[in-house]
Amino acid sequence: MKKLCMVLYVFGEKYQEYIPLFLLSLFKLYPEYGVRIYLDRKLNPAIKKHVDGFKSYDCTIIEDYTDNLGMTEKAAKIGQIQKCQRWLFYDEAFNDYEAVYIGDIDIVFCPETNPMFEEHMKHCEVIGKPYSNIKRTSPLLKGFKLKLIARNFIKFGVSQSVKYYLNPEKCVNKLTGLHFFKTKDYRKKVLPIMSEFVKELNLLAEGKSKRYNLCSFNNETMLHDLMLDSGFGVPEISDNGGNASYNVSEDGGQPHYRPHHGLHLGTFRDMQSAYREAVVTKSELYKRYYNYFKELEQTTEYKNMEKDFSPYMK
Repeated sequence: MKKLCMVLYVFGEKYQEYIPLFLLSLFKLYPEYGVRIYLDRKLNPAIKKHVDGFKSYDCTIIEDYTDNLGMTEKAAKIGQIQKCQRWLFYDEAFNDYEAVYIGDIDIVFCPETNPMFEEHMKHCEVIGKPYSNIKRTSPLLKGFKLKLIARNFIKFGVSQSVKYYLNPEKCVNKLTGLHFFKTKDYRKKVLPIMSEFVKELNLLAEGKSKRYNLCSFNNETMLHDLMLDSGFGVPEISDNGGNASYNVSEDGGQPHYRPHHGLHLGTFRDMQSAYREAVVTKSELYKRYYNYFKELEQTTEYKNMEKDFSPYMK
């Protein structure tokens, strides 16, 4: 059985641009891992010519992935509900691997002290779960700001907005969007309850869910609840006082382990984002990652890709 399958969901054409760089950086370090990328449309021909260079690796691109898993058309059009598809979809191809890691496409993988598979498996043992993730909280924005209130009323309707503001809860619990799990253990308990969550999301789209509210719903909250309802439970809170230092940990033996495994390019989409994650961007680990990235830039493979970068990607 193969070790690890990296699973990505790419919506929209703009984010397809990350695919060749993702594959280049991953296979340079982990040529034995597998990759399955699910697209909501055809692969752009300009991207495909670079992706074809990785045919010798275990790499599969699934185009026109439109399986809404039983979601109604209305539910599938709501952004946060659409993102839930990655938690509620299970491909039989995953059974060929010991573990699956659902991640982000905008990562440039960099060398680490120990391989990611081994460290995440270690983390599973530390937190006593068949998955590796961390628990966070997110404050609910209920301040009396007219602009925010008007937005909720217009976007989500009167009923959902009133229920949201009357609910005394001040925060929600979430896991994170980087989710590693042991295939065999996970599928036994999670697969049987996925359809129940699909039903709940369909009710949510109609404003009839007793569990969720459109004004505060987040796909990572649903993942948190999926782990609870499966019986696996969730780890202890890992906020560290709002400090994102868990993103720069290389030790899967620590309970608060949730690394990027390289440069998360989304962190640098603007200066505000970079400053907001200063714990990450100013860390010694990220400086090391950056130095590796500068070396990667000098390779022939990178330079060939760079010729087709859009202004956005550059």
